[in-house]
Amino acid sequence: MTYQTGREALAAHQRRLRDKPPGVARERQAQLAKEWGNQVKGWVAARGGWVYTSASRNATVCQGWSGVWTWHQRAILDWLTASLTAARTLDELCASGVENHYRPTILPRNWRYVALADAYDERQWERRDPRRAWRGSTTKESHR
Repeated sequence: MTYQTGREALAAHQRRLRDKPPGVARERQAQLAKEWGNQVKGWVAARGGWVYTSASRNATVCQGWSGVWTWHQRAILDWLTASLTAARTLDELCASGVENHYRPTILPRNWRYVALADAYDERQWERRDPRRAWRGSTTKESHR
């Protein structure tokens, strides 16, 4: 077994971080959180950015949809995966096809599909799995 010096270990860690996919774009995180909060939980927002459990504003959840994303990211991504694919969760989608090196095709039909592909790539990076989503071609010629 070989051991790395502190500098070698740090350099290896920095190389790994450089390869990290960007994940879901920040502006899309709040949009996904809002859709999930409205559709799944029935949450609403009011002036000042506060998110409430209902329109009657009887209990606050947090301030801003970005806060909802921070606290419920895993549930939001599972909801998105279930709504756009046959998989129930993002982890299920990532685990599928490990033995045959399958990777899903997630065409960029709209921003939700792009967010799902970005989340898939980031989750696979976290799992140290080299597979990434295949996004197809986005040129106009390919859609004719």
